[in-house]
Parts: sequence; structure tokens; C-alpha cells
Amino acid sequence: MTSFSKIRVVGSRVCDDCGNEVLMMERIVGDQVIPVSKCLNCINIETKKQYEEFVKKADSKKHEYIYEQYSLVPFDLEKASFDSYIPNHPTQSDALQKAKWYADNFSKIDGWNSLILKGPYGVGKSHLAKSISDGVRSKNFTVIYIDTPTLMNKIKNTFGNKKESPDKIFDAIEAADLVIFDDLGAERVKTDEKGESWVGEVLFQMFSARTSKPKVITTNCGSGELSEKYGQNGGRIVSRMMKGTKLIIVEGKDMRVQDF
Repeated sequence: MTSFSKIRVVGSRVCDDCGNEVLMMERIVGDQVIPVSKCLNCINIETKKQYEEFVKKADSKKHEYIYEQYSLVPFDLEKASFDSYIPNHPTQSDALQKAKWYADNFSKIDGWNSLILKGPYGVGKSHLAKSISDGVRSKNFTVIYIDTPTLMNKIKNTFGNKKESPDKIFDAIEAADLVIFDDLGAERVKTDEKGESWVGEVLFQMFSARTSKPKVITTNCGSGELSEKYGQNGGRIVSRMMKGTKLIIVEGKDMRVQDF
């Protein structure tokens, strides 16, 4: 058998916490009388406080979500760090020092904001770029790390697929505090009869979105090679990627290859 409750107002009181007038009621369930006198104003204040704390906590993890959602990090770089980078050439020692400084002072740099690490395969450019991304991300900045050839393949796979679109990654790249473009120039570029390619169009769009925004680029190519590689857009891509960018030359033996 269901017991129905009745509520009756028996008076009022002043809330000790906020000073508001609070009704004093009795809830009658069968033979039981239960006093009820909760301050709705205090409940609303506490609810708002809890909501604001939830939003703050969620916002504090936004940079991690962005990194996980949009980054394309090669498996062999997942554990790369400044501590695990062992220079074997003077330019590598110089690059390590400058990369650390950039990560430590990311929010304080004035007059320029980007780096390009140029050198042959295996000298640790990607290792340093990944270390920079982790250092900047640890300060709660949004960072996206892109292995450029992998991204181009991923975008190509969206062509003709109505369920997938590259628009979200374009928007994320434009909005992030820092974007790493790793191994620029290593992607396969198939040109048409006019010497143009969709890769050049995509990269032009990305670098246009980040012309004055922080970026770290690693490449084996010089500016002339990149300009030629991307056809009509090549010169414009190089112009945009170099705006506000410091060049760091990294040389030395291939760290990945042991003598045999």
C-alpha cells in the first residue's frame, strides 16, 4: 500500500549562511512528521559553484583532448623527450638548447614565434619537435603534432567520403596554440599536367591559417626544394611558413643507423 505525504508550512527562519528568509515546513508521511527547512538560495549557490568547478576542470583538460584527438605522432616518437636526446654533433647540442629554451619561454617570446629544424634524416629533428610539443603542452597550451605525410594520406582518404571531412582538422590546426608540422616535404606529391597538386593546396590552406601563429616545422628540404615541390603554391607556402620563424640547422650522423 502506497503512503502519500502532506506538507504544511509551520513558520519561517533566517538562513545562518546567506541571511535569506527560509520557510519551515513539516512533511507528514503516515504517522511520521519530518521537519523540512532547506535554504533554496544556498542550494542554488552550491549548485552553481559545483558547475563552475566542473567547467573549470573540463577546460583544464581541453588541451589534452585536442592533442589526443588531432595529433598524428609516429609510434617511435611517443616516448621522445629532451632527456632522451643524446647529441653527437655540435649542431645537435645547439638545437637541443634552443628547443628547450623555446618550450620554456613559449608564452614570453616577442617579435617571432616559430622554429624550423632543417637537416638530413636521422639527426633528431622529429625527436626535438616532439619534446617541444610535450613541454609546451605541459603548460596547458593546446598543441597538435602532425606527421605531415600521414596527415596528407588521411586527408586523401576522405575524398569522396561524405561521412568524413578534413574541415575539423583544419579548424583545429587554425585554433591551436602551437602546431608541429613534422617531416614537411617527405609526403608524396603527384602533380597534374600543369605541375600542380592537391597537397600544395592543402598545405597552402594550413600555413595560411597559421601565418602569424606559432609553429614548429621539421624538414630535410631547403626553401628552393619546397617551392618547386608544391608548384604554383610553393613560393607562397614557404613565405607563410617562414614568417616569424627562426631557422635551426641540425647535422650529424643518422642516429637510427648503426654501423654494420
